Amino acid sequence: MARISLVLALLGLGMLLTGCGNRSGRMFERLYGTDFGLGVRFELSQAQVRGVLGEPAASVEVQGEISVTDHYLPQDVIETGSDTPQLALTYLDGVLVRLFNRWLPEDPDQPAPPFYMEPLSGVKLGNRKSDFVDALGAPTDPIAGNEWRFEHKDGRKILVTATFTEMPNTGDQLCSVVQIVLIPAMEELAGEQAEENADWRRRVGME
Repeated sequence: MARISLVLALLGLGMLLTGCGNRSGRMFERLYGTDFGLGVRFELSQAQVRGVLGEPAASVEVQGEISVTDHYLPQDVIETGSDTPQLALTYLDGVLVRLFNRWLPEDPDQPAPPFYMEPLSGVKLGNRKSDFVDALGAPTDPIAGNEWRFEHKDGRKILVTATFTEMPNTGDQLCSVVQIVLIPAMEELAGEQAEENADWRRRVGME
């Protein structure tokens, strides 16, 4: 009887893990196929994206790397800074792999970014963390609580990260930064492969 109970428990755990894996894969597919509410998709070329969004206010190429980031800024803003409201799109090897959106909800005098991306309903600047959880599920990192990672069966991943800023008057935590990145299949091992992984993250602006 005890052996039967153990077998059933293991089967239940296997089904649970399979369900979690399937959910992660399904969410990957949804995010990979989204147009972000902008009319653009992952792995489009820079020319294709610019054909939809227009020319960026600034474009920065990482010296010595095949990486370029287009910055779409508010009207009359000409420089990018650590707090500049913007939509930034990073291309690696010629295709779109990263979208970064920033807004300063606590500063009403700051201009709004020219574009707001929304890969899924609720995942958007100005929304609460509960909206993100409703759309994406529980965060992958329960300690930080602001990261969601979804993996395809071929090893590719999509990483969604968000920053939530407390509003001084209401105490509400509203999203001020949201980033979504398509990560190629890479073995997260020690040595040379780990260095390649870290190098890729640096090239797309994640580190």
